[in-house]
Amino acid sequence: MRGIMAISDIVHDPEKVCEAVRVGLAAKLIDLMQDEDPRVRERSCAVAETLAGYSVGRDAVLAEPYTVPVLKMLTFDPVTAVRFRAALTLRILARFRLGPYDLDEADLAPFLVHLLLWEVVHEIIAVHLAALQLLLELDSTKEICIYQGAFNPLHAFMHMHLMPQVAAGAMECMSRLASCTLGKLVGDQLGIVSSLQIRLMLCAPDPDLCRSAAMLVMNLTHTTHGKQAAVYSGLMEPLLEVAKHRANRGAQLCSLQALTNMAENMQCREFLLEIEDDLEELEVSDDDTEGVRQRLLSVVRWKP
Repeated sequence: MRGIMAISDIVHDPEKVCEAVRVGLAAKLIDLMQDEDPRVRERSCAVAETLAGYSVGRDAVLAEPYTVPVLKMLTFDPVTAVRFRAALTLRILARFRLGPYDLDEADLAPFLVHLLLWEVVHEIIAVHLAALQLLLELDSTKEICIYQGAFNPLHAFMHMHLMPQVAAGAMECMSRLASCTLGKLVGDQLGIVSSLQIRLMLCAPDPDLCRSAAMLVMNLTHTTHGKQAAVYSGLMEPLLEVAKHRANRGAQLCSLQALTNMAENMQCREFLLEIEDDLEELEVSDDDTEGVRQRLLSVVRWKP
């Protein structure tokens, strides 16, 4: 235990990190992660997490072929603290995944989807969701996760309003999945936009929940079915309320874009025409959001 504590002190000193990497610290950490003492396993994961925060450390960690397999194994550790640290380490590797040694997104993302079905500690689930969100960049990775059934646990987690981090993380991941064609199709089939929970999340006082819900609606209202579902579910009013949240830039931008998508539906366009003056006077957070507002107005004013 003293040894791992000494190593921990070293990696917190940027000047000593390069030397620690040179003498093979990353390989040593893999051995320590498999120690019989759970305190050593937990602490070695913490050191790996800190080390991965440096570019040279991140490359050294991923250069070791057993790093990710061992971390994946530790996500099933019987000790909660070890699982939590392993999850945090995977999250930081996902955040800085691009470099000389790339993280295999197509392998890790479906694994995290599987973990969502197994893990019971909400704080760890939130970390897994954050890592999964970072990995859902390529459409090919999204499609693999969708075929693995990712929407099912994510849809269930969306209802955990008492755990805002989990609910917001689930909606962020679903938004990423819904940005590809297959994701939009599955989202339509599951009726996510029509669910009462989306309306509740748009009205939530938590800014992250509000933003995540607006982003999800935005990505699911590109299809004709999605537009109709959003209109018939009465999402226009809550989206308009969210659009007034100038301080929450992400929520405002996403809600305005969602309304722009929905405005191609005649019923929605007629409703928005009645409040055109309110849209004109809407205070926006920046130039990008102003651009979306102008696009919304142009769609609302369009005449065949």
